[in-house]
Amino acid sequence: MLRRSLLTWPALAAAQAFQPASSRSPGYKLSVRVEALFRGMTLQQQMEKVAEARFHGFEFGNWRAADPGVITPLKNKLGLECACIVGNRGVNPKGMTIADPRDREGFLGEIKASAEAALRFETKRMVVL
Repeated sequence: MLRRSLLTWPALAAAQAFQPASSRSPGYKLSVRVEALFRGMTLQQQMEKVAEARFHGFEFGNWRAADPGVITPLKNKLGLECACIVGNRGVNPKGMTIADPRDREGFLGEIKASAEAALRFETKRMVVL
């Protein structure tokens, strides 16, 4: 290796560091839980805000109130990933808790419905509260 080319490396690294953030990828993905951050908006409006802020994806809880026929094409148009959905109706939903053996069937039914919904929203992740 030539010494002169070695001496240019710090300059190249400095030039890379001063590139605008929009031209660099951070090497990791960030997603936003939309209900908590963008209150009072529809899911579609929340997704547009996520894309506008240049996040990679969004997460949402109430998939039952969302139409995958609307959300999935919009997600793709905006270049977003549906990072995850919530797999149950809340932290301790009546008849569907994770800890009470009497709720096993209700819990498993809810998880099955959520897994099917995850396919419609094109996500591979589900959070269980």
